[in-house]
Amino acid sequence: MSAYDDPDGMLSGDSMEVNEEEEEEEEGGGPARSALEESIKRKGMNSYYYAHGRKNNAPAWDGQATPRLMSSVAMAPDPQDHPEPIRTYAWSDGEKHVKVYVTVDAVENLREDAVSLEWDAMSLVLTVKAPENKAQVFLIQRLYDEIDNASFRIKREKVILTLTKKEGKVFTWFDLKKEF
Repeated sequence: MSAYDDPDGMLSGDSMEVNEEEEEEEEGGGPARSALEESIKRKGMNSYYYAHGRKNNAPAWDGQATPRLMSSVAMAPDPQDHPEPIRTYAWSDGEKHVKVYVTVDAVENLREDAVSLEWDAMSLVLTVKAPENKAQVFLIQRLYDEIDNASFRIKREKVILTLTKKEGKVFTWFDLKKEF
């Protein structure tokens, strides 16, 4: 007879002796085990219940349902974390260029390196970092049409953006932003 004919090993004499010993342990006053512990003892890591046999070493629950503050650290908010949006601007459409006039606070003392312009073919971001004020951002996520270039100049009380329309696309922009 092969092991395939007797998968549980119940027909061989060795396994019968083990089963008899286990029964004697239970009857002999030894600690009674749960089915989970028995399965893990017999089958080890191959037991269906192996993952459930681990003991939890987490702190005991105190029975209170309300959350408790473990610690707190006072932090001053960084003004650069949340820049202020710029909402005051005007624009004009030309044959090859679109000009955007952005009103910025404290622009008189503004240096060239305090202004940055990032752009791609369909969007732009103008960031102004004035020394005394919070950072300001002018963002257009989707321009009316594609552009080839973008530049800026600092003038009195405003920053002027010059957007160069894509070459070969000469038509009137009816709006600065394109609706999604």
